[in-house]
Amino acid sequence: MSAVVTAVSPCNTIISLSRASVCLFERRLYFVLEQSQRVQLVVVVVVEVVIVIVVVVAAAAAVVVVAVVVVVVVVVVVVVVVVVVVVAAAAAVVVVVAAAAAVVVVAAAVVVVVVVVVVVVVVVVVVGN
Repeated sequence: MSAVVTAVSPCNTIISLSRASVCLFERRLYFVLEQSQRVQLVVVVVVEVVIVIVVVVAAAAAVVVVAVVVVVVVVVVVVVVVVVVVVAAAAAVVVVVAAAAAVVVVAAAVVVVVVVVVVVVVVVVVVGN
């Protein structure tokens, strides 16, 4: 009986060692899977953070573009208003100068008429005497 037990004991020992190595392999496999899941979680979090950063940067860029467009539109409107005001002022000056010229022409015509009338009266008086 002792010989049988001794003969069986190495098998039992081998079986026990095999079970232990299988258990150790399972533990290592679960550890690797846990680490893999952690790595996947970290990768997902990093990707989500990068997506959020890209969205925030894109939104900021859109705000900057809108601000630049608004500034350009305001500058164009101000320039157009200034040009219109300058042109209107120049037109007003031209109208005033034209009116002044017309007054001078009318005054000159009146002077000519008065001179002609005086000359005619003088001629009539001199010829009539």
